[in-house]
Amino acid sequence: MNPSFEYINRVKSGEIRVNKQINLTIQRTLNDLEQSKNEQYPYYFDEAQATKVIKFIECLPSPDDSSKTIKLANFQKFILSELFGWRKKSDGSRRFSECFISIARKSGKSMLFAYIAITYLLMEKIPANGRQIILTSNTREVAHLSFDIARNALINVGSISPAIRNRLTINKETIEDKRTQSIMKVTSATDEHLNGLKSDLALMDEGATQGNFKEMYGVLKSGQNGASSKNSLLAMISTSGFNLQSDYKKFYDIYTESMRDNTAPENTFIAVWELDSIEQAMNDDDLILANPLLENKEIASVILPKLAQDRENGIKLNTLNNFYVKSCNMWFQNRSNSYIDDDILTKNMIEKPNLNGLNCVIGLDLSVKRDITGISIVSLLPDEKLFVDSYGFVGNGATEGGITQKEKADKIPYRSLERAGMLSITTDKNGIIQYDEVIQFIKNYIADNHLNPLAVCYDPFNASIIEGKMEEIAPAVKIRQRNIEMSEAIKNLNQWTREGRVQFSKNELFRIANRNVQIVENDSGLVYGSKKRNGNKIDNIFATWDAMTFITNENLMDPDRVIFDDEYYSNYDF
Repeated sequence: MNPSFEYINRVKSGEIRVNKQINLTIQRTLNDLEQSKNEQYPYYFDEAQATKVIKFIECLPSPDDSSKTIKLANFQKFILSELFGWRKKSDGSRRFSECFISIARKSGKSMLFAYIAITYLLMEKIPANGRQIILTSNTREVAHLSFDIARNALINVGSISPAIRNRLTINKETIEDKRTQSIMKVTSATDEHLNGLKSDLALMDEGATQGNFKEMYGVLKSGQNGASSKNSLLAMISTSGFNLQSDYKKFYDIYTESMRDNTAPENTFIAVWELDSIEQAMNDDDLILANPLLENKEIASVILPKLAQDRENGIKLNTLNNFYVKSCNMWFQNRSNSYIDDDILTKNMIEKPNLNGLNCVIGLDLSVKRDITGISIVSLLPDEKLFVDSYGFVGNGATEGGITQKEKADKIPYRSLERAGMLSITTDKNGIIQYDEVIQFIKNYIADNHLNPLAVCYDPFNASIIEGKMEEIAPAVKIRQRNIEMSEAIKNLNQWTREGRVQFSKNELFRIANRNVQIVENDSGLVYGSKKRNGNKIDNIFATWDAMTFITNENLMDPDRVIFDDEYYSNYDF
């Protein structure tokens, strides 16, 4: 039986639910199968070829457990049978020279690419020798995801098969088939040698995050236009993204519209698994529309709870856009109003309480040239609560237009905020913030409020000239602004604010930073704040996260924490 039919039949019977776009893809296949009976139609479906590829791949080791072979899902068999089953009646070469696949993350796309690459390396017959297989993405790290799966699979096969072991030369970034002089290699969009690169198979992963996608597509396509490339394939696979103006989004729009209009290019296979509406994101049963692996009940029992938790985290952290894009495969401009919900933040903004005698942690985010230096002084209130007081120093834009032009460019009324006591605009003739003034402000704040500073927390970037002065206040603690170090603190600040455990001064600088910061989440669930939105006017958020990272790491909000007497333990008598 045509391997496509197993998936198609289960869809048609209602056993597997699919979205509108996949229904169009399936209907296209059925229409093409009917047309192929006509002698004038240029393509035919070779069931034997499709079955051969699927059986070959299912002999390869699973990336999750090398002691077991891979078990393809029905939708993966459908993709493979379409790519390798459809042939040209004129010469038997493959029909599709391009494919565009869009699917939610964690759907096995890197694995699928890896096994397609292995198939091309070892099984393809056209051309018989010298096949070039390219795995590429926006970064080398992402491109390596598929390459490393392929590499590990072939290493495992070689460990039990002398024929494969002797046939292949496997290196960190290349795999060579000595029998056919064919090679698989990994590259990225930033590599300098891409122009003139020829390939029989080019696999482009995560195009939605690639800034120069159109250029990369053109380079790879031009390398497949020779007479010897009649069996070539340029395959694009990605989850959707946040940039609605990106090249990849334009490709998506063209391809999906062509499916709706029944004008899809004859040489292009198009399959888009996505939700049909945003309302479906709240219904577990609808998530299969973007996550076709959920057709497998055993896999669904593992994945669905994780998707539900991601959705819940998105609701709590006000980052649902991440869930819509990554888990629902919906294009969504990331326009969430704020990191902390505006209404919740306003509710937790209070007049400064009596801080006399309290411990505090200072967070400092230094400016780049004439930007904002953010200060956050986080005081530990009784009953395991925090009070966050923000302040800023601003360069006066000592260029043409001065502070007036800077206010227009940044869309922030700096002079009004200075009059309200929320920031200081430097008087330096070059517009540069004077760090001595920053240090003196912190010292005065501590003295005026009789605080006990536990640490000055800062990002070491651009901080060497001020580190010694920080030590005059309290121990200086480096906080590298990366998701692996800050993620828990970022989540804690949001959650504790919603719980009423964090209160803020009425400083508009923090509110502005809160609205501007964009929270991003990686595949491991670590979150971080992007500095790419509305310039870099989020310094007070990062200053607060610096302090919160120390508070989180030291468990200062835990009433049951154990406090050691350092003086006692450092005493020689001990």
